[in-house]
Amino acid sequence: MLQITKKMKESQYNQLISYMYQRCDAFTFHLPNYDNKDGSIDNFNRLESKGNQEYLDYLQNIDDWLRNFEKYLLSRWISNEYIDSIHGYYSEIWVVKLVIELSPYLYLGTSFDNWNFPKLPEDLSFYSKGKCFFHTIAHEYLYFIYTDDDLDKLVLKKIGIKYVEMPDSTIPDISYTLTY
Repeated sequence: MLQITKKMKESQYNQLISYMYQRCDAFTFHLPNYDNKDGSIDNFNRLESKGNQEYLDYLQNIDDWLRNFEKYLLSRWISNEYIDSIHGYYSEIWVVKLVIELSPYLYLGTSFDNWNFPKLPEDLSFYSKGKCFFHTIAHEYLYFIYTDDDLDKLVLKKIGIKYVEMPDSTIPDISYTLTY
């Protein structure tokens, strides 16, 4: 596992997104619902949230933005767990097929730090054949790449992305949710 250690420039972000298109076939993110404490799908309506106005504006903006992803949606569910994190609230988890038609929206992020409230859905992550390849925890500025492949490391170096190799760890896996 590799942990990215330095904030990326926009050009590095764009190059890494381009590499994700070569290396991966799906991406995920989550939409928090701070009002839903029991996790029931019946109580989960992000557009009827009783949160503060900033949160309500975020939800409305995200809802308009998400319409572009629905055509490529592979799976969606409600959980308080996302990849390897457990939250004190429930989120709507989206798994989306990585297709070129969505590239303008992925490049809009300009930084993985922006995949967080109040700008975009949270914690953009990429998968290859159901296995997590790139995972973000945007609000903590943490970014991980799950690979031992020398070619992946060479690409990261060419892009100028600084990283450290971490001790062996379990690779988050959501393959049971992906359908191709």
